[in-house]
Amino acid sequence: MDHILLLIMGAAALSVGLSVLLKRLSMPPVIAHMMTGLLIGELYGLRQDQTSLLQSVSEFGIVFLMFTIGLEFSPRQLRAMARQALALGGTQMALTSGVIAAILVFGLDIGGWEAAVIGAGAALSSTAIVLRELNDNGDLNKPYGRQTIGVLLFQDLSMIPLLLMVGLAARQEQAVALVAAETVLAALAALAVIYLTGKFVLGRALDAVSDLRRSEIFLAMVLLIAVSAAWLTHALGFSYSLGAFLAGLMLAETRYKHQIEAEMQPFRDLLLATFFIVVGMQVNIGFAWEHLGLIVVASIALMALKTVMTTLAAWRHGDHHDALKTGLALCQGGGFSFALFEAARAAGLLSEELFQWVISCLALTMLLTPRILEWVHQDGGGLLSRSRGADLGPDPARLISSDHNHVVLCGVDRAETVHLEKGHIIVCGYGAVGREAMRLLGELGHPAVAIDHQRSAVEEGAMRGDAVMFGNAANPNVLERAWARDAAAVLITLGDRRGKRLIGEAVSRLCQDPVIVVTAADGDEQQLLSGLPIKHLVRHNEEAARLLIDHALTCEVRQPYTPRICRECDDPGVKQSDCAAPLTPLSASERVDG
Repeated sequence: MDHILLLIMGAAALSVGLSVLLKRLSMPPVIAHMMTGLLIGELYGLRQDQTSLLQSVSEFGIVFLMFTIGLEFSPRQLRAMARQALALGGTQMALTSGVIAAILVFGLDIGGWEAAVIGAGAALSSTAIVLRELNDNGDLNKPYGRQTIGVLLFQDLSMIPLLLMVGLAARQEQAVALVAAETVLAALAALAVIYLTGKFVLGRALDAVSDLRRSEIFLAMVLLIAVSAAWLTHALGFSYSLGAFLAGLMLAETRYKHQIEAEMQPFRDLLLATFFIVVGMQVNIGFAWEHLGLIVVASIALMALKTVMTTLAAWRHGDHHDALKTGLALCQGGGFSFALFEAARAAGLLSEELFQWVISCLALTMLLTPRILEWVHQDGGGLLSRSRGADLGPDPARLISSDHNHVVLCGVDRAETVHLEKGHIIVCGYGAVGREAMRLLGELGHPAVAIDHQRSAVEEGAMRGDAVMFGNAANPNVLERAWARDAAAVLITLGDRRGKRLIGEAVSRLCQDPVIVVTAADGDEQQLLSGLPIKHLVRHNEEAARLLIDHALTCEVRQPYTPRICRECDDPGVKQSDCAAPLTPLSASERVDG
């Protein structure tokens, strides 16, 4: 236990320290995590067999990543992009793996099975790094981002036949037709179970759990869904991430979409960091240092080759600038490559030396990827920008709506997606005050969305025709799904004092200069909210009293006991009941003169 705690503390300290240091150099945390793995493996002398359990745990970083990516899809969108993903992904895999295998066989005199395994593994790209960077850069919905996602999905699916290929190479006596038939039947069984469960079970189960209003139970339910789907596909011979993606797909059009994304993000990010640390652990620093020059040359050659092959495959599906961006985005090795090479080594297809060669090269390409993706995001300083006036026509493989703000809400019969105009107002809490605020905003024609964590409130909003999103407004990830950064103001109308404070803190962390308007019942609650960047605080009692007095001091109210005159009119011909000007009490001299 002490050894494990020392390992965890050492990894955490190195990862945090390197992340802070590299952040000042404008380098992403992924590089810090991989460097942490390199150092931890060397400092603690960890061998491959000692990190097998950690590898299994870290694989769930990709599982949860694919689960959240599945939430960004819908079955309709997946069908729309399937043909392009199959064509582009299949062409990329065939070209890249074929050319690499040919170079290894005819140029380096490597055996056929070894070359085939290395070529297939090298053709894969890093789903974890690429999707993370595209999401952070906001490029997921760009044309090259959609092409990249399609290829990555195909590569994930291709892990099934690739692992079968390794198994067949180790057991060449088994019939290929029998293995293929078993694979098809297993795939159909997995799809049927996940689809039927999602259609008839998940919705009711989540309804029951959300009614408990306990965040830890809701989180446990989400984890159960993701892990169960991953386990099912793995038990049938497929990858964990495939089941997680299908589970996310089933939940993509439910009212719980945004809250699920918010709940899963901490687990996903933590396990992804663990995954990159494990990738770094697998590299033998001594071997890499001894052959550093050749590893650098081989890595650069691999990235150049993959860029060319992927660009050629993507050229026929869009603009040549987007094709080149797609090629650059997919030029690295992938996390699944390590799993494939590990299986090949266990089957006796790869020697230890050859294994170290390929993983050292792939690890270096992954280290360089964040910088390359950042350069691609900036259009390569103008080199990769599309020519002006280029018309690509409609995109049948549209993954994510290009509208600025899209939010999944609870509809009357089913969840629906709405698009908000920029500068909308977010109402946190759909109670009595929140409902009235949404009604007034609707009368003014101002775009608005409410957030509430009670299913009954969300359903009531759907019946009223209001845009009400299911989620915990105190979670910054939920606020981000509601596009809080682009909101004109955030109204906090909850009755829970602690909840108001948590929401205010979440908004202030997410937005640079937020406009927060919040209600407070008394001075104690106002003190609790002190320190937050609140633009206006409405105190219930004071505002109610002020409104009462404003109505009382108008000419529409008659005061038989205290004589008053209308100073605005000062016209004896005007009746008090016809004047809306405020009344002013008579002075003592005026009462005497009267």
